[in-house]
Amino acid sequence: MNGMQLKAELLYEVSNMEENPQLLKKALACIREICGKSAYHTEEALTPYTLEELNMRAAEAEEAYRRGECLSAEEVDRELEEFMRRL
Repeated sequence: MNGMQLKAELLYEVSNMEENPQLLKKALACIREICGKSAYHTEEALTPYTLEELNMRAAEAEEAYRRGECLSAEEVDRELEEFMRRL
C-alpha cells in the first residue's frame, strides 16, 4: 500500500468518526503519541528560503513534472476519488 492509499484510508476512517467528538479526540491523541512531540515541536531555528532557493526548487519541481515523476493536484484528486469509490 503506497502513501496516498494509506492517507486515503486514514481519512476514510476519520470521516467515519466525525459524529463522535470523544472518539476523534482519542484518535488525535493516539496519532500525536505515535508521532512523538518532535513531529509537532521543533527545536531548530527555522529560516526562510532565499529567492534563489525558491526559484531552484520551483525549477526542479517543474522539471520533475515534465519527466512525469509527479502528479498534478487534479490527478491526485481523481486518483483519491477513484480509490475511495473502491473501498
